Amino acid sequence: MINTVLGPVKASELGTTLCHEHIMWNPRGAGNEADYDRDKILKKMLPYLLELKKLGCNTLVDGTPFGSGRDIKLLQECSRKSGLHILTCTGAWDGESSERYIPEKLKISTIEEIASIWTTEIEQGIAGTGVKPGFIKIALGDAGKVTELQHKLLRAAAQASNTTGLPLQCHMIPSKVVTEVVEILEDEQMPLSRLVWLHADTEKNYPLIIQLMNKGVWVEFDWTLSTATDFSWYVTKIKDLVSTNLIDKLLISQDAGIYIVGVNEDAFSIRPYSRVFKEFVPHCLEQGISQRTIDQIFIENPSIVLNSGFTS
Repeated sequence: MINTVLGPVKASELGTTLCHEHIMWNPRGAGNEADYDRDKILKKMLPYLLELKKLGCNTLVDGTPFGSGRDIKLLQECSRKSGLHILTCTGAWDGESSERYIPEKLKISTIEEIASIWTTEIEQGIAGTGVKPGFIKIALGDAGKVTELQHKLLRAAAQASNTTGLPLQCHMIPSKVVTEVVEILEDEQMPLSRLVWLHADTEKNYPLIIQLMNKGVWVEFDWTLSTATDFSWYVTKIKDLVSTNLIDKLLISQDAGIYIVGVNEDAFSIRPYSRVFKEFVPHCLEQGISQRTIDQIFIENPSIVLNSGFTS
């Protein structure tokens, strides 16, 4: 079973899935979680979610942890009104190393205490809502190193994953950070089959991608896909992964959407969730990638990685 914001569903019910998107982001950081108009955000984002549902997508995985804009009530309303399954997460976001998205409680807690906080959310639900996360989310290392706080959060995430079985989605971009993260997770004895390397298409370090796939890591292309004007790199790599029998470790999403709290609506535009199905998938089919491969990437692979947990 996989936990959604409206309750657990069978892995077979997920259907076509986008494994890493966002509905809302709060750049004000931890401590300002309620400083926005939820109804306004719902009104703005619902048309994009309805369009996604109309295109045949069944499940959206929202990668926004507490401290950066996770709002369970908003996610539940988005799910009810769009008909999409929506998953939320536990964890923490410190990609830019500012620490502003990290709640003070986590900053002063030990690795074991943080792991216990996240495990409690996974096993008992989030803040009295009864909603259980479907995965763990960590972001770190954009500056080229894993900081002391990020190191602590990463080990806590590994321990929470080891306790609950939930997969760990990890935002990591510089290759040297990816290598360091994998070493830390191996030291924690977390099976790499539960690690999802988000944004692997940023540096496009294909030798490292292949190396980690062979070690069991899930690799996700999502960073540049929603804005790319040329899909050729993606098409070439998908074909290569099919030929090397590694396509069963690939996920594709867009890191799109994102209502940014506090930003004038005229100053930014929502990146539609639909582009992958309106433009990318048709292009892949035109270039000789089979529907069977598309189904594996968007249906089978997500259901496997998201079903790695054993909580209900």
